[in-house]
Amino acid sequence: MASFIEPSLLEGEHFSEAIRIVCCFFQVESLHREQIEALKAFFLGKNIFFSAGTGYGIKSLVFQAVPLLADLLDEQVVGSSIAIIICPLVSLMLDQVAYLKSLGLNAADVYNVKRGEKKRQRLRYQTNSTISDQSGISGHSDISGQSDIDSDGLDLVIDSSDSSQSEVESAPPSPLPSSDVTLKNELAAWATRNRCTRDSLNQLLQIFNLHGHSLPMDGRTLLQTARNITTQMKCGGQYIYFGIEAGIVQILSKYSSAVDRLGDIDLVVNVDGLPLFKSTNHQFWPILGRFNNLEVFVIGLFYGNTKPVPVGEYLQDFIEEVNKLNDTGITHEGRNYKFVVKCFCCDAPARCYLKCIIGHTAYFACERCTMKGSWDGRVVFDADNDAAVLRTDELFLSCSYETHQKQPSPLLLCGVSCVKQFSLDYMHMVCLGVTKRILHYLKKGPRKCKLSSQQFSQISDNLKALRGAMPSEFARQPRSLVELERWKATEFRQFLLYTGPVVLKNVVSKDIYQHFLCLSVAISILLDSDNNKRNSHLALAQDLLHYFVNNAKHVYGNTFTLYNVHSLKHLPEDVRYFKCSLNEISAFPFENFMQHLKKCVRNGQNPIVQVAKRLGENMDAGAKQHVTSNFSKIGTVSDNIKDSCFLLEGNRFAFVQEQRSNGTFVCNILDDRQLENFYSSPAESKVLNVNYVRDTHHKAKRVLLEASSFIRKAVCLPVSEGHVLFPLHHEVERC
Repeated sequence: MASFIEPSLLEGEHFSEAIRIVCCFFQVESLHREQIEALKAFFLGKNIFFSAGTGYGIKSLVFQAVPLLADLLDEQVVGSSIAIIICPLVSLMLDQVAYLKSLGLNAADVYNVKRGEKKRQRLRYQTNSTISDQSGISGHSDISGQSDIDSDGLDLVIDSSDSSQSEVESAPPSPLPSSDVTLKNELAAWATRNRCTRDSLNQLLQIFNLHGHSLPMDGRTLLQTARNITTQMKCGGQYIYFGIEAGIVQILSKYSSAVDRLGDIDLVVNVDGLPLFKSTNHQFWPILGRFNNLEVFVIGLFYGNTKPVPVGEYLQDFIEEVNKLNDTGITHEGRNYKFVVKCFCCDAPARCYLKCIIGHTAYFACERCTMKGSWDGRVVFDADNDAAVLRTDELFLSCSYETHQKQPSPLLLCGVSCVKQFSLDYMHMVCLGVTKRILHYLKKGPRKCKLSSQQFSQISDNLKALRGAMPSEFARQPRSLVELERWKATEFRQFLLYTGPVVLKNVVSKDIYQHFLCLSVAISILLDSDNNKRNSHLALAQDLLHYFVNNAKHVYGNTFTLYNVHSLKHLPEDVRYFKCSLNEISAFPFENFMQHLKKCVRNGQNPIVQVAKRLGENMDAGAKQHVTSNFSKIGTVSDNIKDSCFLLEGNRFAFVQEQRSNGTFVCNILDDRQLENFYSSPAESKVLNVNYVRDTHHKAKRVLLEASSFIRKAVCLPVSEGHVLFPLHHEVERC
């Protein structure tokens, strides 16, 4: 076969420049050596068989580049040449055509599929008939099915016709009926929400198409999956920076009804490691963001075998964009929002990494004061040492804390205060730290606090008796202390705020119970979303936490007061500084989102690209919706006892008996006279809306209420001869 191109044109600077233009056109950095060799051999008139493994790159680029490269080498007008490609799969063919059109190339598909049962409009080739479309394709066909296609203005034609009678769909296809457009959008949203695999989605689309709907034949077309994801090598791994402004604008567009109520954009940032597989060290280190209590979004994503080092390189793009947004703000739909980094909410190791300070097990580990720990088999902090002074951002900026800082933090370059703006996350510090430590000491601690096997079993039985009593907003029901090692952070929070005061009462000693209540009451105050009530009791919470820390060694022994326990003293400072409850500066929503990221990885092949594609699909499938705050004060309402209890004004409680069709509720109302204190020390429980009621129906007043009358949902736990009522303080899990 004669060569298509003069051999001399396949060498030298002219050929290199043509290859460079092809790479720019197809948005790739370069061609592989094998691809260039295949193209050269083809232009020399040789028959080519090209095979490459999965993950090699864009294999189809070898034939897609032929028309463009031929025009460049022959110095013809781009579009003069044509390539005809025979493809075995209709779905792959349609995918190729859509991709080429997105690059600006003229492309069309010609295929024959027996679909007589489909109720779709089609153009058929008949003897001596002619068709034309927007791409400028015209064709004639005789009864044998052989067609002549006019290729004026066409770069690529894909032909998989192999039947005696041709059935042609014009390119581009006719617009979808409005009903199918709606169905397409709903299917895309459903598929992303339920994480459908590509095979299952393709099978579903095939069923819909066989029953008369006009939908894409491939799930990637339906979800608008990105064909190419660009990653950069950074810090010894792969990195993608999605951007702060892009994520915020996307969420503002999605939650359009919240835009009018928004003031400044107060960004909460989270950084943490996420192991992907048990058999390898492969891990993600995402930079996550959340603002104004809306949903979490990805700012940047790192993938490697270790955490990204150096931290300055890892945060470079983030710091540059923060500096830009601090000056310009964020503009959306003609309105400019002031941008502020409110805080960084991370666990202790991540805070040490970002702030470039010593680890949380070191002698000078405390991030808020200069107290030095002492060695007692581990580093412990003596609560009686009053010589420590609070750290300041001014001294941190000048690197004056030589025993605490390793080097200047790169976050100082964008004005972040590394003392005040790093919150002490209560999920890791209180729930997974202090509460878990209390239960471990009760189970197998020193003799002065260790429970007998009978006491331990009694607490487990009490917990199991509460199964099914927790409202629907709780992801998990109480389970035995036998499974303590498998408890999640939400279970420790549940024990601290709700079940612990019930199941420990009359089982543990008075000293242990009162000491535990100090922590429970203090955290309940700091979690209260009512600003006025929280602020009025903030001093009480601080006193209770100081008492808890100072007396911990007398209750649990000298080794109990580790970094997490000592840091409780500084927790009220965060609530006072950020002027919000601990719920708004908590890692719980970020941890929930991290599990969503992990579920985006379907296999071990290039996980970072898989996540980027899934996030893109979610963005394209996400329709505008009304705001649903991550923290629901009301939640599920039913006449079932676990979902029927609600707090009203004036320390009154409503028990829903019936829900009317007009949205009102028939309720039994218990006022303050029918309620008693569940405990009177360290504070009267009724002050915190924690009440004991002997009978939820006795002397209750039947009233018809609107949903707006409910202040917040309450937890109603059965105890001997009555119930204990706790207002719901924690944030409801949505993931």
